Amino acid sequence: MLSSVECDELISLSRSRLQPSRVVDTGSGVDRAGSGRTSRSMAFRFRENELVERIEKRIAELTGYPAENGECLQILNYGLDEEYKPHFDFFPPHMVDAGKGGQRVGTFLIYLNEVDEGGETVFSKAGLSIVPKKGSAIYFQYANEQGQLDRLSVHSSLPVKKGEKWAATKWIRERNIYQSY
Repeated sequence: MLSSVECDELISLSRSRLQPSRVVDTGSGVDRAGSGRTSRSMAFRFRENELVERIEKRIAELTGYPAENGECLQILNYGLDEEYKPHFDFFPPHMVDAGKGGQRVGTFLIYLNEVDEGGETVFSKAGLSIVPKKGSAIYFQYANEQGQLDRLSVHSSLPVKKGEKWAATKWIRERNIYQSY
């Protein structure tokens, strides 16, 4: 998906902008710290620079969704023993905002480095574990064309046992995020 140089450049551009990762509270819809998510992260603005725009176009071509349906490219960094416990990337139905592109329908996850030990992405209910490989990506959808959500899409990022993990995530929405309704 990405060259080694592109991976290194994303890490370099994001390193000084990292903040503790947050989650969306399923009750209030407010961003907050989450005990199950111990990474640091940052998000580029849509089409922030030439590299980000090139990656957004590449993701759009591969997924079949316009780049405007994708949330901002987020960079994640997991240090020693950091993880993201089992979770879904879609929103509970009561939290879907039509004015912000509607429901999330897919996740495009790019690995930006190789982890010395740990850091696998695990789909426990599907019996799948993915070892990070620099430049490779996974894409998974969690809703069908009728909008029915797939509970098998629950996934986690296992704790890093040696080294660190870098990844880029692009969440895809049903519709354009960047226009008003």
